[in-house]
Amino acid sequence: MIKDLTPILTEMCSRVGVDASTFDFEDPTWYTKHKWTIDEEDDFKVWLCRWIAHNRQIARELWDNVHSLDKKSRMKIADAFVFNYGWSIVRGDLNSQTK
Repeated sequence: MIKDLTPILTEMCSRVGVDASTFDFEDPTWYTKHKWTIDEEDDFKVWLCRWIAHNRQIARELWDNVHSLDKKSRMKIADAFVFNYGWSIVRGDLNSQTK
């Protein structure tokens, strides 16, 4: 596994109101435990794209076949990360549903 995804996972958790330090990431279905909207997911991907720009080594560990870390490549990494590990998507307003 990647040596330190803590900043990414902490940010993901904060966006759904979860304390990453107490969340059970050992559960094989951890990413299904909370939900976010498409807009929240898109905003997280923008954040992750920017984060990758300043943490290139971890980005290369996440996807070893990355040849460039230009904005387009970083967004592909963010898309792939969210596809594989992002929270479940909820349609509509999260305020009307339980997390």
